[in-house]
Amino acid sequence: MSRLIFICGHAGTGKTTLAKKLIGPLMKATGSPFCLLDKDTLYGSYSAAAMHMLTGNANDRDSPLFLEHLREPEYRGLVETARDNLELGVSALVVAPLSREVRERRLFDRAWLGIGKDVTVRVVWVQVPEETAHQRIMARANPNDA
Repeated sequence: MSRLIFICGHAGTGKTTLAKKLIGPLMKATGSPFCLLDKDTLYGSYSAAAMHMLTGNANDRDSPLFLEHLREPEYRGLVETARDNLELGVSALVVAPLSREVRERRLFDRAWLGIGKDVTVRVVWVQVPEETAHQRIMARANPNDA
């Protein structure tokens, strides 16, 4: 049985750190291969280049332009990449904020995900105190957090 696990949450909550700590134990516990699909790794450089070309600000991920034209293709591509792996028998651990998709319950909609009933879906929302997230964001000094 394939598994599709989403690790979601706001910036600085530790989504990627958690996913990296979980993937080994998950593979051991299930006896199945997993791939780690992190939205920032897959699409961060591309979206930064596109935003720089369009607005002059590579890190402008909250602008109407990004939200209206780039956000949805990023998330669709992330889900489609997970689905491709699931079809090959490789479970997927997907890391991204996905706040809109959680709020709209899309991550529980098998038709929207394009998966069958043979895939186990789990959604983990990672949350820390706001001050902790802020401290982590400041410490990592990633321009994407601007």
